[in-house]
Amino acid sequence: MVGQVLAKRCSVLIMIMFFLVLFIGHVSNANTATCLKNCQEQCMNETKDAPHDVCENACKKLCNELQFSQEQYLVPQTEYRSIMCRMVNWGCP
Repeated sequence: MVGQVLAKRCSVLIMIMFFLVLFIGHVSNANTATCLKNCQEQCMNETKDAPHDVCENACKKLCNELQFSQEQYLVPQTEYRSIMCRMVNWGCP
């Protein structure tokens, strides 16, 4: 009886996570598409003589930078330090 309840809860949680991932992907794609559309319209209005390819490439680069500029990465330590060295700075090379 308990196993059936847990199985149903897990199934519901898996479905919720699945739809959440789909929704996040859709929102991300919609934001990029909106950025590209607005940027290209503004670029074409500002530069009357520029070909469409120039504005498209510049806007793709700008929108990617805006979208991914907030990402941060963890960089692992390159040098191993013992616990004593990290805690009391004793026995460090």
